[in-house]
Amino acid sequence: MQKERYYIHGDLHESDPDLYYCSACDLFFDEVHFREYHVEANVDLFHSDVRYLGNIMSGGTHHRPDDPVNLFTRES
Repeated sequence: MQKERYYIHGDLHESDPDLYYCSACDLFFDEVHFREYHVEANVDLFHSDVRYLGNIMSGGTHHRPDDPVNLFTRES
């Protein structure tokens, strides 16, 4: 059984390089969305998702790449 990819706020979509995951909306959007919506909450949403990662990953039903591209961790 293949494990489902787990995305956190700001993660780049695996098959569409123009879309990033928004955990507030639970949808993928282009980068502009993150500059126009949730601007004050983006970093908090990212950190909240990172804290929750341990709970998700310990269940063994999800996976994440070793070094996923994320809007909030990439170099500017």
